Amino acid sequence: MTTGQPPRLKKSQKDRVLSALRARGTRGLTQDDFLPPNVCDGGTQVLRLAARIKDLRKKDGHTISTELVPTQGGARIAVYRLVREAPAPSAPPAAAPTADSPAAPADDAFDGRLFELPEPTRHQRAA
Repeated sequence: MTTGQPPRLKKSQKDRVLSALRARGTRGLTQDDFLPPNVCDGGTQVLRLAARIKDLRKKDGHTISTELVPTQGGARIAVYRLVREAPAPSAPPAAAPTADSPAAPADDAFDGRLFELPEPTRHQRAA
C-alpha cells in the first residue's frame, strides 16, 4: 500500500549525535544520553559515542569540547559540548559545456584494444 509520501531516510548515528549536541547546548551530552531505556532522541542506542564525536571533529570539522566530570563514586564521565559548527560544505560549481570544450569520445570510437604492444627489440626478434 502506497501512502503517496516519500520514504523516510534513517538518520546516521553521527547526524543524531550532532542534533543532540545542538539541542543540549551548554548542558552537554554524555554516553548515558544514548543508552536505553531513555535514549535522548527516541532512537536506538549509540554505544560508541566517543567514536561518533571523533568523526564529527575529524571528518566534519566541528569543534566539540570534552569535560571530564567526576561522579560520586570517583569515576569520571565525559560531557561533550558543541562549541562551533563547521561550515556547510559547498559543492564546486559545475562547468557548463561550451562550444570550445572538447567533446567526449563516442562509444563507437573504441576499437577493442586495451593497449598497444611495443615493437619487439632486436634481441627478442633473434630468439
